[in-house]
Amino acid sequence: MPSVLIADDDPQILAVLRRFLEAKGFDVHEACDGNRALAACREHPPAVAVVDLIMPGKEGLETIQEIRKLHPEVKVIAISGGGLGSPGTYLSLAMRLGAHFSLAKPFGPAELVRAIDELLSRGAAAS
Repeated sequence: MPSVLIADDDPQILAVLRRFLEAKGFDVHEACDGNRALAACREHPPAVAVVDLIMPGKEGLETIQEIRKLHPEVKVIAISGGGLGSPGTYLSLAMRLGAHFSLAKPFGPAELVRAIDELLSRGAAAS
């Protein structure tokens, strides 16, 4: 099964998504900030990276741009609860900066799996 990187500073979100995705057969790696996400991408480039937009250190928008530059084959899903603004504002910016899909928090794990499956099937159809 393809590998998925989850980058989020909330340990509960990481734990829930990891358990759900592993139960669906995905090989899951996690990172608690953008710098660790980029290091994980260098070590084990994932098929899909799920990146929270508001994180300490290197935030998600910059992380998405760097992932797309270093690993253009990696599909990126931006996630956000919005922080001080509307999640839609951050997510639309993420899409303009290279994310392939976006989900506003709160979302269900099944919603994430549907997004991952859609991106992976798009990639398979293109090859």
